[in-house]
Amino acid sequence: MGTFLKKFEILLILVLFQIPIFSQIDTLSIYFEIGKSNITKKQQNEILDFITSNFEEKFDLEIQGFADSIGQTKKNKELSQVRSKNIEAFIKFQFEDKVNTIHAIGLGESNLKDFEKNRRADLIFKKLDYSMEAKMKNKLEGQTLILEGLNFHPGQAKLIPEAIPEAYKLFLFLANNPLVKIEIHGHVWGQYQSENESKRKQALDLSEERAKNIYDYLIFKGIDKNRLSFKGFGFDHPLEDPLAGMKNRRVEILILKK
Repeated sequence: MGTFLKKFEILLILVLFQIPIFSQIDTLSIYFEIGKSNITKKQQNEILDFITSNFEEKFDLEIQGFADSIGQTKKNKELSQVRSKNIEAFIKFQFEDKVNTIHAIGLGESNLKDFEKNRRADLIFKKLDYSMEAKMKNKLEGQTLILEGLNFHPGQAKLIPEAIPEAYKLFLFLANNPLVKIEIHGHVWGQYQSENESKRKQALDLSEERAKNIYDYLIFKGIDKNRLSFKGFGFDHPLEDPLAGMKNRRVEILILKK
C-alpha cells in the first residue's frame, strides 16, 4: 500500500504541474465590423507591429474569437470561429519561425457592456522561457549542468513548488532538441554524510529516487525513455560552496549526446 500511495503522489504532482511555465503573457484584441471576419490591412499591420515589437523569441499563442449577440447564436458561434481561424492563418504565414504552438477557437457571443467590443478576437501570447536552453546548448558532450532551483524537500524526493518551472524548462529543452540524450544525477545534502553503511545506503537511495522522479516526469511529458537515464550519488559530490546548504538537494544533467 505504501508503494502505491507513493506512486500515486508522484503521478498527482505530475498532473498538477503539466501546465507550461511562461515568463510573460501579453494580450492583443482585434475588433471587427458587424458580420465581418476578414482581416483588414489595418488589422494586419496592428498584429505585425505588436509581434515584431514584443517577441524576439518563439511564443505560444491562443486566439479566442467572439461575436456580438445580434442574430442567431449558432451563426455567431461560427462567425467567432472564422475570425479566430483567419487570424491564425495570417500569423502562421507571417511568423512561421516564431510560433511554437498556436490554437484558435471560437467562443461565440460575448457580453461586454461596450457592445462593439464583443466583435473581437483576443490574441493571448505567451513568451517561452528559454534560459535553460541557452545554458544546455553551451554544454558539450560529457559536461554537466547544475539545474539551479531544481531542489527538493528535506529528506524527500518531492520537488519544492518553486522547482516545478525548472523541471518544465528541462522538458522544453529536450522537446525542442530531439537528438539530445542525458543522464540525470541525483544528490543529497551533506547532513547525511556518514561512514555508517545504512546511512550511506539511505543517502544513495534518496538521491537515486530524486533523479528517477525527474526521469519519470520527462517520460510522462512525452520524452522517449531511450534518451534518458538516471543515477544517484548520495552525498559523495557536495557543492564546493560551504554555504550551499539545501542546494545540495539537487539534480544535475550530464550531456551524453547532442
